[in-house]
Formats: sequence, C-alpha cells, structure tokens
Amino acid sequence: MIRLQEGLKVLLIENIPKDKDAFLQLLQECRIELAEFVSVENYDAALVQIRNSTPDIIFSGLKIDEKSATDQSLQELRSHTTIPFITLSPNEDEENTFYSILLSSDDHLFKNELSAPFLKKSIQYCLERNKKDAELKEIIERFDLLAKATNDIVWDWELTKRRSVWMGNGLQTNLGYSERTLNVDTDFWEKGLHPEDLRRVMDKLENIFKEGRVNKWEDEYRFRT
Repeated sequence: MIRLQEGLKVLLIENIPKDKDAFLQLLQECRIELAEFVSVENYDAALVQIRNSTPDIIFSGLKIDEKSATDQSLQELRSHTTIPFITLSPNEDEENTFYSILLSSDDHLFKNELSAPFLKKSIQYCLERNKKDAELKEIIERFDLLAKATNDIVWDWELTKRRSVWMGNGLQTNLGYSERTLNVDTDFWEKGLHPEDLRRVMDKLENIFKEGRVNKWEDEYRFRT
C-alpha cells in the first residue's frame, strides 16, 4: 500500500460521470490510503480546488486537442504547479497523446486499458519521480548559492563520462569567461594546465584514483584560458 504521512490527496478532472465512477472504483481497488478524493469537471474548477487544498497528484480525463491545449486555465495549471499531472485518454487517440506530450504530462494512460495494478504503478512512479525532482532542485539551488557566494570556481566532475560542470563568479573574475556556467569535457581542464604543472598534477590525481582510499584531493597549479 502507498502510504503518505496523512494519506494521498487525489484530484480528478473529469466531465463524464461514468468515467469518474470507473476511475474511483479502480483507485479503491489499488488499496491506496486516501486522505481526499475530489472530482471537478473543468480546469477552472481545478485551479480553485488547488488553491483551497493542494493535491498530491492530478488526473485529467478531459480530451486534449489543439484548441483545449491552449486553454488559459490548463496552461496556468501546468506552469504554476509541480504537482504530478497524469492525462487519461478515452482510447488510443494520437491527437490526445500528442498534446499530452506537449503539456509535459508526467504520464499518459488510456481509459480502456486501465486496471488497478497499472494505475497504482503510475501513481508510484509519478510520486517517486516528483520527490526526486524536488530533491534535485534543492541540491541545484544550494549549489548555485555556493557558486554565487564565492569568487572560486565550483566544479562537478563526472569521471565515468569524462565531463564536468564549472560554475561560479570565478569563471568571470579569475578566468575571464562571460558565462557563469560551463559544460566541458575532461580534456578542457587537462589542456588548461600549465605545461610545467601538467605531469605533476596528473600523476598525483591518477595515484589517488588507483589507491581508492582518499576522498579528498588538493593541489596548486597554474591554469591557462
């Protein structure tokens, strides 16, 4: 059973009564602890509901086509909330699927293929991804604050992919770059090392990798831009 601290709060946007009843039946069969289930018939009502009580996840069974995809309330719903948003199509409608992708739906399900296990997996997937996205956003914000607070250059090195991200005011003040963030490969750093420092620095770094016991590296070298 999916358990949140106070149960799961679900918002369904659906204007077909029998589809609403079918969805609620499947949701109950999922054996998910529900704190709240609210159903509305349009995006305007959904926005009002979200302002009153923020749901954990939103399902929309309304047909999405070229006209409805530009609906102001729908656009506001998607742009001003990080709540997982899942679209439900009546069948394998290519147009509905296309516009669901454009709206960056977290998942897209077909009503005629929906089952309790399938619905439960979708909910688990979307909630978990939303949680990880929020954690990643927090890490990036902290990293950015660190980069702004120092004149040093902060860099994150992905060794297996031989690439790194350089960021901070130091890119401008120390190296003269106009950007505050650079995505580069490892060769960028190696080529920037002064020839007289290159071998010493690389040998020391390679020895650390071989030993695998040291989790901190510190050195001084000259760098060319």
